[in-house]
Amino acid sequence: PPLVRFEDVAVGDLAAAAIPLGCGGGLRVQQATLLDVSPPDAFHLPDALPAGPVDLLRLTYRPRLVAERARAVLVLATDAGDFTIPVAGNSRWSDAACRHWDVEIIGTGIDGVIRLDATPPPGVAPTAAQVLWEVVERPEGSVSALTEDFQSILQGDEVPDDPATPGAWFFLDVGGLYTFDCTVKPPAGADCPPQNSRLRVQACPCPDDVRVRLTWSVAGGGEAPADLDLHLLHPSAAAFGAPGLDCSPADLDPRWIAGTTALERPAHSGDDATAPGFERVQLPRAEGVDTLAGPYRVAVENRSAVPVMATAQIFVTERLVWTGTRALGPADRWWDVAAVGWHRGELVAAAFDRPVADADLDPWAPLPASSACLPDQPPACAEGFTCRDDDGALVGRCRR
Repeated sequence: PPLVRFEDVAVGDLAAAAIPLGCGGGLRVQQATLLDVSPPDAFHLPDALPAGPVDLLRLTYRPRLVAERARAVLVLATDAGDFTIPVAGNSRWSDAACRHWDVEIIGTGIDGVIRLDATPPPGVAPTAAQVLWEVVERPEGSVSALTEDFQSILQGDEVPDDPATPGAWFFLDVGGLYTFDCTVKPPAGADCPPQNSRLRVQACPCPDDVRVRLTWSVAGGGEAPADLDLHLLHPSAAAFGAPGLDCSPADLDPRWIAGTTALERPAHSGDDATAPGFERVQLPRAEGVDTLAGPYRVAVENRSAVPVMATAQIFVTERLVWTGTRALGPADRWWDVAAVGWHRGELVAAAFDRPVADADLDPWAPLPASSACLPDQPPACAEGFTCRDDDGALVGRCRR
């Protein structure tokens, strides 16, 4: 029997192949076994083998992931001898694979060693694209090199290395700021643009680290056009979209203001226009309490024409300090999420968590009664209300 190959099968579809046996007379199959199946359960044989001689043996393939490359070895024991048949399958590329990959830096628990990881969108194989990591900025004296992780998480130890695997390791050999660029390159025939992301990490603990993560989905799950944009606005900006002061998909690496260091400037990753979607902003170090004019503003711009369920998470010093989920309809043009600033000597998040129908969200408009707020910092409470923290809380409330 020849090589069995399944070509361009849609994810979730079941494809069948008939393996020819014998030359007209057929063969009696005593045993059929699939070995080294990757991914697991990609291929299936009949539940019961034919009792007598057969000309064909049915084999099925159901891909689970976009751009999946499956493989196995079929071993047949027949009355004419044993046969070993290689089996291969690949799934059809789809628009799902064009969604942004989740790119992040992961601590390993080993001093100085970090993992750079690019996770594909749900339903997309980790080997669906070529992932390139590059060190673009590093402290003086650093000589450490990236070590690519070429072993796919879907493969066993005996499977050859795959250069498309999206992981890498790095040793922070000198204290200071490191900046990494990640480029995800889909195959030429995929008709998807490359994705470029920039991440920063400080070699020593950074007490003023701020990260915001946004995910969203549509009702019932599945894929649908649904574009949400995550914004982190500098307090000196008059409005969202201010050039160089709004970290968003329109400005992934804003320069912020004169005097801020590279460590005090944020980076945006992800720009999904399809649900399920993901975006993130990372600010390695907030400006100090003596120099920051007010809080950073966190908001989500909703461009989706269908209802979505969005979840935002705010991390300070690598701790999750607030998480919220909100249903947004097409009329909700913005989700005013939070203000992140200094109060009582600590960096805190005042969560507003309110949908706004206006096409242009005013980041400094007065806050309604009972809203969270930061005392003596914009945005102020509405007339007749004061931002009070009488109970000693790190976040105040607009009260009479």
